[in-house]
Amino acid sequence: AAGQDVECTGFNAAMAATLTLVKVPINSDGGILQPGDFDLMIDDVIVVQGEPMPVTAGTHIITEVPVDNYRLIDIRCTDDDNPQAIVNYDGGVTLALAQNVTCLVINDDDPIDLVITKSDGGAVPVAGGPAFNYTITVDNLGPRNASLGEDVRVTDQLPVGLVFGSPLPGGCTALGQTLTCVIAPADLEVSDLPVTLTVPVMAPAGAASGVYTNIAFVDTPEDPACVGDGCVPACGDPTNNVACDTTQITRAAGLTIVKEDDVTGALSPGQVFSYNIQITNTGPSTFLTNMVMTDDLPNELIFQSV
Repeated sequence: AAGQDVECTGFNAAMAATLTLVKVPINSDGGILQPGDFDLMIDDVIVVQGEPMPVTAGTHIITEVPVDNYRLIDIRCTDDDNPQAIVNYDGGVTLALAQNVTCLVINDDDPIDLVITKSDGGAVPVAGGPAFNYTITVDNLGPRNASLGEDVRVTDQLPVGLVFGSPLPGGCTALGQTLTCVIAPADLEVSDLPVTLTVPVMAPAGAASGVYTNIAFVDTPEDPACVGDGCVPACGDPTNNVACDTTQITRAAGLTIVKEDDVTGALSPGQVFSYNIQITNTGPSTFLTNMVMTDDLPNELIFQSV
């Protein structure tokens, strides 16, 4: 009003900065975790991913709750209002009043490294003889455990001429020359002892002598033995997912012959009698070629029939 003196005080509030965290998992080695599987923190307080969080001006530390088999490899920050501006993260990110910054928190999954070995223990099997064993071992060299829900598969390709015996190891099935074994990932943690599979094999009686090469390989989506749908690795592939072993098969067979006549007492000239000749293969191998039995009659006898 007329003659009234008024004093006005203006109040300003400092505009808070905001910090937005976004998780970026890199599943390059078979990992399956997604951003929501991680908990991110600003100054040791868990925050909601993707939402701007009000913070004071100054330096703030970004951390996360550690997750097995994943490594934090980088934190990259940008200014939301000026994407060209460089915002460094060096042990922390420093924000000014009213500055809005988004930081990508990047994790990479650790690899899994499976190794397989195979041995016949120096066996020298005989065709038709008793079964011998191949011992297959599978180990996880790490640094990451096998992911739960992703079975590890061992395949054993038996060469033609050999056959699987019994009993087969648990979790294994045979179809023709191929043995497939499924190993639970919980049995292949880095701290576990190697998984051992004892596979009985036989060389049938008719198997040819020679060197037989057996190939076994271990597969998981995280550490494949080879790349490509339906691919089959070969001996000599530069990977520890493949193991080959050679086995020398020998043959052993023996013949016995027994000859008996059906004569009782003395014979008269012109009388017909018989010889019974019995030939036996004492084994254990079968003969792969034809055999000839020769019976030389003395001059006093005349062959009649056989």
